[in-house]
Amino acid sequence: MLLVKEAGNTVTFTDANVLSDYAAVTGFDPDDPSTDHGTDLQVAASYRRRRGIIDAAGKRHTIATYLGIDLANTQHILLAAYMFVCGVGLQLPSSALDQVDKAEVWDVVAGSPSEGGHYVPLIGRQDDLLVFVSWGRVQYATQRFLSTYCDEAVAYLSKEDLVKQKSPDGFDYATLCADLKEFA
Repeated sequence: MLLVKEAGNTVTFTDANVLSDYAAVTGFDPDDPSTDHGTDLQVAASYRRRRGIIDAAGKRHTIATYLGIDLANTQHILLAAYMFVCGVGLQLPSSALDQVDKAEVWDVVAGSPSEGGHYVPLIGRQDDLLVFVSWGRVQYATQRFLSTYCDEAVAYLSKEDLVKQKSPDGFDYATLCADLKEFA
Protein backbone atom coordinates (compact mmCIF):
# COMPACT_ATOMS: atom_id res chain seq x y z
CA MET A 1 0.00 0.00 0.00
CA LEU A 2 2.81 2.39 0.89
CA LEU A 3 4.77 1.77 -2.30
CA VAL A 4 1.76 2.37 -4.52
CA LYS A 5 0.63 5.39 -2.47
CA GLU A 6 4.00 7.11 -2.95
CA ALA A 7 3.25 7.26 -6.70
CA GLY A 8 -0.19 8.71 -6.00
CA ASN A 9 -2.17 5.50 -6.47
CA THR A 10 -4.27 3.36 -4.17
CA VAL A 11 -4.48 -0.38 -3.68
CA THR A 12 -6.36 -2.47 -1.10
CA PHE A 13 -5.71 -5.91 0.33
CA THR A 14 -8.07 -8.42 1.91
CA ASP A 15 -7.32 -10.31 5.11
CA ALA A 16 -7.74 -13.57 3.18
CA ASN A 17 -5.14 -12.58 0.57
CA VAL A 18 -2.67 -11.34 3.16
CA LEU A 19 -3.05 -14.58 5.14
CA SER A 20 -2.66 -16.61 1.94
CA ASP A 21 0.68 -14.99 1.11
CA TYR A 22 1.80 -15.18 4.75
CA ALA A 23 0.96 -18.89 4.77
CA ALA A 24 2.90 -19.44 1.53
CA VAL A 25 6.01 -17.88 3.08
CA THR A 26 5.76 -19.31 6.59
CA GLY A 27 3.65 -22.47 6.53
CA PHE A 28 1.08 -20.77 8.76
CA ASP A 29 -2.37 -22.38 8.79
CA PRO A 30 -5.05 -19.73 9.49
CA ASP A 31 -7.22 -22.47 11.02
CA ASP A 32 -4.48 -23.36 13.53
CA PRO A 33 -2.96 -20.27 15.24
CA SER A 34 -0.30 -22.47 16.88
CA THR A 35 1.37 -22.75 13.44
CA ASP A 36 2.26 -19.04 13.43
CA HIS A 37 5.99 -18.91 14.07
CA GLY A 38 6.68 -15.72 12.12
CA THR A 39 9.36 -15.49 9.45
CA ASP A 40 12.70 -14.02 8.61
CA LEU A 41 12.16 -10.66 6.87
CA GLN A 42 14.62 -11.49 4.11
CA VAL A 43 12.76 -14.74 3.36
CA ALA A 44 9.52 -12.75 3.09
CA ALA A 45 11.25 -10.10 0.95
CA SER A 46 12.57 -12.80 -1.37
CA TYR A 47 8.98 -14.07 -1.79
CA ARG A 48 7.82 -10.53 -2.55
CA ARG A 49 10.52 -10.20 -5.20
CA ARG A 50 9.83 -13.57 -6.85
CA ARG A 51 6.08 -13.96 -6.43
CA GLY A 52 4.68 -10.69 -5.08
CA ILE A 53 1.75 -10.14 -2.76
CA ILE A 54 -1.80 -10.26 -4.06
CA ASP A 55 -4.21 -7.35 -3.70
CA ALA A 56 -8.01 -7.35 -3.42
CA ALA A 57 -8.33 -7.17 -7.23
CA GLY A 58 -6.11 -10.23 -7.73
CA LYS A 59 -3.02 -8.35 -8.96
CA ARG A 60 0.37 -9.39 -7.62
CA HIS A 61 2.71 -6.61 -6.48
CA THR A 62 6.40 -7.43 -6.61
CA ILE A 63 9.46 -5.56 -5.47
CA ALA A 64 12.52 -5.11 -7.67
CA THR A 65 15.04 -5.77 -4.93
CA TYR A 66 15.61 -5.50 -1.19
CA LEU A 67 18.45 -5.07 1.22
CA GLY A 68 18.90 -6.19 4.81
CA ILE A 69 19.97 -3.25 6.96
CA ASP A 70 22.79 -3.32 9.50
CA LEU A 71 21.10 -2.85 12.87
CA ALA A 72 24.23 -1.57 14.58
CA ASN A 73 23.55 1.91 13.20
CA THR A 74 20.06 3.31 13.79
CA GLN A 75 20.84 6.07 11.28
CA HIS A 76 21.01 3.45 8.52
CA ILE A 77 17.48 2.34 9.37
CA LEU A 78 16.25 5.93 9.37
CA LEU A 79 17.96 6.63 6.05
CA ALA A 80 16.37 3.51 4.55
CA ALA A 81 12.94 4.71 5.72
CA TYR A 82 13.60 8.08 4.08
CA MET A 83 14.77 6.72 0.74
CA PHE A 84 12.69 3.52 0.49
CA VAL A 85 9.95 1.65 2.25
CA CYS A 86 11.55 0.08 5.30
CA GLY A 87 10.18 -2.96 7.11
CA VAL A 88 11.22 -3.58 10.70
CA GLY A 89 11.05 -6.77 12.73
CA LEU A 90 10.58 -6.24 16.45
CA GLN A 91 10.68 -8.60 19.39
CA LEU A 92 7.60 -6.88 20.78
CA PRO A 93 7.43 -6.57 24.57
CA SER A 94 4.15 -6.91 26.47
CA SER A 95 4.49 -3.29 27.52
CA ALA A 96 4.08 -2.23 23.86
CA LEU A 97 0.62 -3.83 23.77
CA ASP A 98 -0.34 -1.83 26.86
CA GLN A 99 1.08 1.33 25.27
CA VAL A 100 -1.00 0.71 22.12
CA ASP A 101 -4.16 0.27 24.22
CA LYS A 102 -3.45 3.58 25.99
CA ALA A 103 -2.47 5.39 22.74
CA GLU A 104 1.01 5.95 24.18
CA VAL A 105 4.38 6.09 22.46
CA TRP A 106 6.26 2.81 22.34
CA ASP A 107 9.13 3.07 24.77
CA VAL A 108 11.28 0.64 26.71
CA VAL A 109 9.83 -0.71 29.95
CA ALA A 110 12.42 -2.62 31.94
CA GLY A 111 11.58 -6.27 32.57
CA SER A 112 8.66 -6.46 30.13
CA PRO A 113 8.52 -9.97 28.64
CA SER A 114 8.45 -10.55 24.89
CA GLU A 115 5.21 -11.34 23.07
CA GLY A 116 7.21 -12.53 20.06
CA GLY A 117 7.99 -11.06 16.68
CA HIS A 118 6.02 -8.26 15.05
CA TYR A 119 6.53 -6.67 11.62
CA VAL A 120 5.96 -2.95 11.10
CA PRO A 121 6.77 -0.50 8.30
CA LEU A 122 8.84 2.46 9.46
CA ILE A 123 7.36 5.37 7.52
CA GLY A 124 9.18 8.33 8.96
CA ARG A 125 10.22 10.47 11.83
CA GLN A 126 8.41 13.26 13.62
CA ASP A 127 10.50 15.36 15.95
CA ASP A 128 12.41 12.82 18.07
CA LEU A 129 9.90 10.01 17.50
CA LEU A 130 9.83 7.27 14.89
CA VAL A 131 6.59 6.72 12.97
CA PHE A 132 5.46 3.13 12.33
CA VAL A 133 2.26 1.58 11.05
CA SER A 134 1.03 -1.21 13.30
CA TRP A 135 -2.32 -2.94 13.34
CA GLY A 136 -3.68 -0.50 10.76
CA ARG A 137 -2.79 2.72 12.54
CA VAL A 138 0.12 5.07 13.14
CA GLN A 139 2.26 4.16 16.12
CA TYR A 140 5.01 6.39 17.49
CA ALA A 141 8.13 4.99 19.14
CA THR A 142 11.34 6.22 20.68
CA GLN A 143 14.69 5.48 19.07
CA ARG A 144 15.56 3.66 22.28
CA PHE A 145 12.61 1.32 21.62
CA LEU A 146 13.89 0.60 18.11
CA SER A 147 17.44 0.02 19.31
CA THR A 148 16.26 -2.31 22.08
CA TYR A 149 13.68 -4.44 20.25
CA CYS A 150 14.56 -4.36 16.53
CA ASP A 151 16.05 -7.64 15.36
CA GLU A 152 15.66 -7.19 11.58
CA ALA A 153 15.19 -4.40 9.07
CA VAL A 154 14.79 -4.51 5.29
CA ALA A 155 14.61 -1.77 2.66
CA TYR A 156 12.40 -2.45 -0.38
CA LEU A 157 12.74 -0.99 -3.85
CA SER A 158 9.76 -1.20 -6.17
CA LYS A 159 8.83 0.20 -9.55
CA GLU A 160 5.34 0.90 -8.19
CA ASP A 161 6.39 4.01 -6.31
CA LEU A 162 8.10 5.58 -9.32
CA VAL A 163 7.01 8.61 -11.25
CA LYS A 164 8.88 8.95 -14.57
CA GLN A 165 11.43 6.30 -13.41
CA LYS A 166 12.30 8.30 -10.30
CA SER A 167 11.56 7.71 -6.65
CA PRO A 168 9.35 10.20 -4.77
CA ASP A 169 12.57 11.89 -3.62
CA GLY A 170 13.85 12.21 -7.20
CA PHE A 171 16.36 9.37 -7.19
CA ASP A 172 16.86 7.55 -10.48
CA TYR A 173 15.54 3.98 -10.38
CA ALA A 174 18.41 2.35 -12.26
CA THR A 175 20.97 4.01 -10.00
CA LEU A 176 19.10 2.95 -6.87
CA CYS A 177 18.96 -0.66 -8.10
CA ALA A 178 22.68 -0.66 -8.86
CA ASP A 179 23.50 0.88 -5.48
CA LEU A 180 21.38 -1.62 -3.58
CA LYS A 181 22.81 -4.60 -5.46
CA GLU A 182 26.31 -3.38 -4.62
CA PHE A 183 25.52 -3.82 -0.91
CA ALA A 184 23.42 -7.01 -1.22
